[in-house]
Parts: sequence; structure tokens; C-alpha cells
Amino acid sequence: LIPLSLYLKDGKVKVNLGVCRGKKDYDKRDVMLEKAAKRDIDRQMKERYR
Repeated sequence: LIPLSLYLKDGKVKVNLGVCRGKKDYDKRDVMLEKAAKRDIDRQMKERYR
């Protein structure tokens, strides 16, 4: 459950909730590879322009 919004109505706090699921392992692999590649590129650019 994820709270999407909070608001007041008639002196009470109302919460809109969303139901979700985490990513599967095979979905995470692509994201992890992209992040690692970007990190390597950023590291090389930093070293090059020092």
C-alpha cells in the first residue's frame, strides 16, 4: 500500500491509497545494467576532464 494523497474533510484526515507490487528480478536487471553503464561513463568523464 502506498499513500497517494492526504487531505482534510469535515475535520478528519482522508488518505487515498494505491495497491502496488515490486518489480520482478528480470525487470530489475535491465535497470541495474543501465545504472552501472551510466555510472561508468560519468566516472570516465570526471577523470578525463580533471
